[in-house]
Amino acid sequence: MKSIEVDFEVWQKLTALLRSERDTHNAVIRRDFLKLGEPSGRQPAVQYLSCRGGSIPIGTKLKAMFKGTQYTAEVAERGIKFDGRYYGTPSEAAQMTTVNGWLFWWALFPGEQEWRILDSIRRR
Repeated sequence: MKSIEVDFEVWQKLTALLRSERDTHNAVIRRDFLKLGEPSGRQPAVQYLSCRGGSIPIGTKLKAMFKGTQYTAEVAERGIKFDGRYYGTPSEAAQMTTVNGWLFWWALFPGEQEWRILDSIRRR
């Protein structure tokens, strides 16, 4: 997966052009700016939850251990679903601690077999 960096104004403009919760920033760029239409091929484009600090593939499973209790969550279109609620960032979903959520959660990304620290997908 390749990624690009955009400034906040560009991100705001792309977000304003989203047509629904299922629409993606990639689809906006393809449709509205590059006039490419829908992607060809058998695999659908991966959708991401964009949040402060990075983007996480939708469908990613999260787990963490804190004070002897294991916690689980899942990345959905509306946010990180944890304990019946949706959160906008990994840190908000790690509400029981003051640790950086990107370092708190372990992730099982769609199509992968091994868990790894969520922070591993952020650009260094």
